[in-house]
Amino acid sequence: MSCKLHIDGEINGIVKSSNTVVIGKDGNFNGDLFSKKLIIKGVFDGNANCESIELLKDGKIVGKIISKDLMIESGSIFEGESELKKETKLSSASEDL
Repeated sequence: MSCKLHIDGEINGIVKSSNTVVIGKDGNFNGDLFSKKLIIKGVFDGNANCESIELLKDGKIVGKIISKDLMIESGSIFEGESELKKETKLSSASEDL
């Protein structure tokens, strides 16, 4: 069974998840995020280290992202830098940011 963490409000800090994190349309995240998959419909400001990142229409990223797969939908905003995730153990993933 897959569990998702939905962020529909404002969060400042560090989030670590072995599953999917969804920043909803009204969500605003500021900080460092580590997860298997990140889906952004709202605002992400910070550093993300994930296997897969999807930036959906009207979503916004400001910061640095590290991922194997990156999908940016038309109508979204990406301001920052992107790096291809290298094969690393999960325990050392936090050292990349």
